[in-house]
Amino acid sequence: MVVYDYLRVFGGAERTLSYLLDSLDDPHLIIGGQDQPDRADQWFSGVPVTDLGIRATSPVALAAKCAFQLARANVRPRAEERVVFAGAYAPIAARRVSPESQAAYFCFSPPRFAYDLRNYYRGRLEFWKRPAFDLLVRYVRRQMSAGLAYIPDTITISRTIQARVQEYTGRRSDVVYPPVEVDRFAWRPSNGYFLSTARLEAYKNVASIVRAFQAMPEEKLIVASGGSQYEELTRMAEGSDNIMFTGWLGDEKLASLIANCRATIYLPEDEDFGISPVESLAAGKPVIGIASGGLEETLSEGKTAALIAPDDLGPDGIRAAVKGMSDEVALSMKEACERAAAPFSPDRFKLEIRRLLG
Repeated sequence: MVVYDYLRVFGGAERTLSYLLDSLDDPHLIIGGQDQPDRADQWFSGVPVTDLGIRATSPVALAAKCAFQLARANVRPRAEERVVFAGAYAPIAARRVSPESQAAYFCFSPPRFAYDLRNYYRGRLEFWKRPAFDLLVRYVRRQMSAGLAYIPDTITISRTIQARVQEYTGRRSDVVYPPVEVDRFAWRPSNGYFLSTARLEAYKNVASIVRAFQAMPEEKLIVASGGSQYEELTRMAEGSDNIMFTGWLGDEKLASLIANCRATIYLPEDEDFGISPVESLAAGKPVIGIASGGLEETLSEGKTAALIAPDDLGPDGIRAAVKGMSDEVALSMKEACERAAAPFSPDRFKLEIRRLLG
């Protein structure tokens, strides 16, 4: 049995969830909710699904509903049945797990708005909403702590998350890096453009990338993603003929864009892991990345990447990294990139999950 909180987009966490389900015998998926009624059937065909019925239209409402309803969910695995709580809020539902059940927490990250990004999210609210936000943070932390008391084992997706879990919950964990479909990507000659694939949210720092390329009309940027900042950033880039937005793309189109880029750019601070940079490496393409979080676990300065210090993340720092990443430099990193991506295959993920979960 796997308990996951909410299905909205098929991103890195959901792709990892599908491989987690494939790694278990006779999996049954319990989800808090989904934004469309057929999400689970589309993404996890053949897996029995129980939907607890949570529906939400905003991130704050989703957090509140997940916290309240998962705390009351009747998740009762059979004695000695393996149950894995995955997703930001899923452990809240663990308080009806018997001591005989083999419970584990597969942690992508604790809910970031309640822990390491609390001040970021709080600062974006009108002052009159902040007391309610503070109450929600305290409630989520309390419910997470109560649920985790019933879960003996923890697996985290990176050393970055391992440290975050240790800091905020005091729990030790094993690290299993997410699966990346490395065989889906292949190198092709560069068409000279740089590619950003990060979701368009403020903490992903895509705005800084756009501003840097506005000052470099001779360099081309393609932004292949969507998110809450899509309209804001497309307006910002109006009149810059060297910047193009595609919105969200299917797997084949995105893989094709990666194959023909010079390098990808991925700059979210303190990233949980970062599947997109590993996909870039699998295509033999280096990454202009940030020297923090999960990217420091997958990228090597001068070998597979140009890493920018968090304090130098403004347009000037980005421009310097772009100017240093010529087609010749990028090509010289091709083989090192491909070697660095190989250990993150789905087969490796399944072996490690089966070793830890049995």
